[in-house]
Amino acid sequence: MIGKFDKFSELFLKNSDKLNPCTQNILVESGAQYVNTQIVLDSELFASRSVKRKKACSTEMPEVLCSEQAMALWKKAQEGGLVDENYQPLIPRAKAAVLADFMAERLMITDKWKVFEPFWNRHYMSQDLTKAYRQKQILEFQDYLKKQFG
Repeated sequence: MIGKFDKFSELFLKNSDKLNPCTQNILVESGAQYVNTQIVLDSELFASRSVKRKKACSTEMPEVLCSEQAMALWKKAQEGGLVDENYQPLIPRAKAAVLADFMAERLMITDKWKVFEPFWNRHYMSQDLTKAYRQKQILEFQDYLKKQFG
């Protein structure tokens, strides 16, 4: 059984670049008993699920967020760990609303919520912004944004 698992591990790791990163962690506790157990993982299945998930989560970027100036802001947001490679927020809702407000101001977007809410698949971002301004740590986040974006 150990030999079969080693071969599986080797094959799994060899194809890991095709897999979703969250599928690569397999924990087998010592002393576990496996009787007539067969593990079959198809890398194409994981890759197709990963692609489907990305398509389901992403919305086409609005034109106003694709300008040269906007792309420079997105790059700085990515460098700061605020958004991922698909420009989706990696920060809590309140901070994401502050980021959207900040970017909209820089890009002179008048109706920011109509732009950011569908793109980020969020609702009630104006309420998130109101909540954010009630929190003291948001002032620190705003200072961070000013430094990060120059």
